[in-house]
Amino acid sequence: MTETNHLTVLGNKVDGSLEPSQLEKFPAPNVSEVEFESHELTALCPVTNQPDIYTIKISYVPNEFCVESKTLKLYLMSFRQMGIFGEGITSRIADDLFDAIQPKALKVETTQQIRGGLQMTSRAIRQDRPLANLA
Repeated sequence: MTETNHLTVLGNKVDGSLEPSQLEKFPAPNVSEVEFESHELTALCPVTNQPDIYTIKISYVPNEFCVESKTLKLYLMSFRQMGIFGEGITSRIADDLFDAIQPKALKVETTQQIRGGLQMTSRAIRQDRPLANLA
């Protein structure tokens, strides 16, 4: 058994999005921090049902595992038809990722595309102990 033969999404066609429980992980190599950034996170405003577009930045300090990037992308797609405020999407993604890979520390930051002249950024930090570099 290799470190990656349990991954079922990578290398396979998957239609649609994934639930948090489907986030896959692999043993963490010796790295200090992992970062992801996407300008394609979308959700629906729960009041107007209009699409909100976000830039999302995820950074974490691995403990035992890293999240597999294809499953992360498909998980983020699950918000496209969900009615949720920006602050809620940030918190939910942070909780789901923290539960999935149990990193030493995790920071999720979303910046909503400007609407009505305002730009909103929200951050959620999850950690098993305080780490200055993610604050």
